[in-house]
Amino acid sequence: RGVLLASRNDACYLEDGHEVRTPGDRLFRDMHLLHVPGAGDFEAYPNRDSLAYREIYGLGEEIQTVFRATLRNIGWCDTMHAFRRIGLLDDRPRPASGLTCAAYLAGLLGTGPGDDVAALAARKMGVAGDCLPVANLAWLGFVSDRPVGRDLVAPLDLLGDLMLEKLVYRPGERDMVVLFHEFKAWFPAEGRYERITSSLVDFGEPGGWSSMARTVSLPAAIAARLILDGRITRRGVLRPVHPEIYDPVLDELSGLGIVCREESTSL
Repeated sequence: RGVLLASRNDACYLEDGHEVRTPGDRLFRDMHLLHVPGAGDFEAYPNRDSLAYREIYGLGEEIQTVFRATLRNIGWCDTMHAFRRIGLLDDRPRPASGLTCAAYLAGLLGTGPGDDVAALAARKMGVAGDCLPVANLAWLGFVSDRPVGRDLVAPLDLLGDLMLEKLVYRPGERDMVVLFHEFKAWFPAEGRYERITSSLVDFGEPGGWSSMARTVSLPAAIAARLILDGRITRRGVLRPVHPEIYDPVLDELSGLGIVCREESTSL
């Protein structure tokens, strides 16, 4: 549900010295492709407020571009934009007692259960009937006789139910976490620009820990032990932007195979 709710957020970022604001209904149109070495190509779209990170990371007012993105596999943005257009990201509950998923979708689209729901959905999405968003709608089960199974449910929550069913890991499958930073830095003493990238690509263990579990829990656990050992002495609720915190955490993560790999190129 959190992933779907985040798909409705407005976003803002800094590009070439100008603030860019993207309303939630255009979020998935403000997308570009990004290649991450060792991981492949992804869709990158703005993730809420990037402007706040100027102060958090001490970047200064002179910085020209600050863009924080969410990365998703190819096809996600077209699908979610189309789903939004037909109301599937609406979080207002609708009656669903005794309905199949196809009948529920028909009601959402303002038609009867006997009509071609997939074709009508395609028209309202503004896409051809053989496009990926329509195929994904059918793959999830929205044009099937599967019972909704609730008396009252919001379209967003039914979408979440179907995604949870269809996207469960099969035996032997694993997840992947990708973190990618790109900097364009000016070195005035040398009169040159440099492109610096830092990337982390981590995979889960089939039948064991997921990458998401490892990359979220291990840094917190390491930091907790550092506090208990007296190696982190700062007090309060802190972001890990202080060397006292991040240096020992990154060192220990490296020994566990969680590594950010950095490259630099003169421009």
